Amino acid sequence: MIQAHCVSHEEQTTEEHLLDLVCLLLTFSSPAEGGQIRLRGSGSNQCSGRVEILYGRTWGTVCDDNWDLNDAKVVCRQLNCGTALSAPGGAAFGAGSDPILLDDVSCSGSESSLNECGHGGFRTHDCTHSEDAGVVCSDVRLRLSGSGSTQCSGRVEILSDSNWGTVCDDNWDLNDAKVVCRQLNCGTALSAPGGAAFGAGSDPILLDDVSCSGSESSLNECGHRGFGKHDCGHTEDAGVVCSVQLQQPSISLTSPNKGLVWSPEGAKVTRGYSLVFLCSINCSYPDGRFFLISSDASTVVIKPAVNHSASFEFPVVEYEHQGNYSCLYEVELSTQRFNSTATAPIGVVITLYLYCWCPQ
Repeated sequence: MIQAHCVSHEEQTTEEHLLDLVCLLLTFSSPAEGGQIRLRGSGSNQCSGRVEILYGRTWGTVCDDNWDLNDAKVVCRQLNCGTALSAPGGAAFGAGSDPILLDDVSCSGSESSLNECGHGGFRTHDCTHSEDAGVVCSDVRLRLSGSGSTQCSGRVEILSDSNWGTVCDDNWDLNDAKVVCRQLNCGTALSAPGGAAFGAGSDPILLDDVSCSGSESSLNECGHRGFGKHDCGHTEDAGVVCSVQLQQPSISLTSPNKGLVWSPEGAKVTRGYSLVFLCSINCSYPDGRFFLISSDASTVVIKPAVNHSASFEFPVVEYEHQGNYSCLYEVELSTQRFNSTATAPIGVVITLYLYCWCPQ
């Protein structure tokens, strides 16, 4: 097993990210296949820059042929730098001078390290340094943990010198929570609970007397005593509850017994036939519920999400089922309810089936 090389740069861009003192320990299964990774180049920082790997005792670059967001996801995951925002090629962070070590990298995005991805072989390439690949990661070295925690609510924990640790609730308030929620892209801060509201942590207490104005882009920009300096116990662990930004769900309509015809006026469904609405969403909160709502609110049906979707069936449609229908998704987190925006409505027109017998 080997350690990842963690680089600290004196020159930071305006996108200075969380905890630039962090140096993450990475491990890989095979030192012979480029176990160490670093980000370098003009305007780079710990979580964005030109991708460089170590092969043997030589650092080298990666060619941007086939380089895409799936490859960047793996790099960001290795460096514990949050999600991949982009995968710039064309030596966006300047051309390297070390050998080009990888070309035609092909990751699915689920790999835990770059050496698990396909490539053309070490030192096998048809590139120049004008094609050096880079990444831009979200740099979230922050997590929410504890009992009842979610992606956007929980005990605040930060990473420093390869160690996760908690934050003391001395002076902890909504301004501090605002910064955490912003870092995690979790919407607005609803509350800043202290007193180990999400349970007491067991990792070291890393920050105390945090003092944010609320406008900072990351927690490391706020004042504090210094890493590891505190007079707290874990009964004072700080937490946050942030609002959740849910994407808009989708809605579709079918008629199992073929009573549906699409027209410029909307979906025409024959009276007496069946009708099924399918509401679905792809999000990190699968345990919510869907609302099927008619435009005049005369029909409101609620069903729990199963595999991110819910079906609403009308076995026999009548004229009163005519109208516009939308889906809305709702989740409940930390006693707070969050709703998505409603889908664009589907108009349903109920028609009468006419049987005409024409004598020969």
